[in-house]
Amino acid sequence: MDRREFLRSSLGVVAAGVAGASPPGPREVVFHLAGGRFHEARKDLRRGQEVAIRAERVAGRPALAVVDAAGRRVGYVPRELVGLFATAGPRSATVERVRPFALPWRQVTLRARLGEPPGGA
Repeated sequence: MDRREFLRSSLGVVAAGVAGASPPGPREVVFHLAGGRFHEARKDLRRGQEVAIRAERVAGRPALAVVDAAGRRVGYVPRELVGLFATAGPRSATVERVRPFALPWRQVTLRARLGEPPGGA
């Protein structure tokens, strides 16, 4: 089992183990905001705030940007989840936790509800 397979198989365990967050429901994913330290708008995020998930391309690869209500990019969905989100279709998430003094990649925790795949069931 290579590193990517391990990460995919352990995703649910990692998501459930995010400190301070309730375990995700069967159709939810809890994850940390990626790349947030490069976006100043991240500092304005508050617990319970809704954010949008928008498809983009970064360095020629598909990516999912996380944007606030004002349309400012605050970071990205982690690369490991892009495939899951492409098939499950979440287009929004809720800020679950903000820890400004944590490691940069663990400062913001988000919860997304997975929906139906694009185009129906």
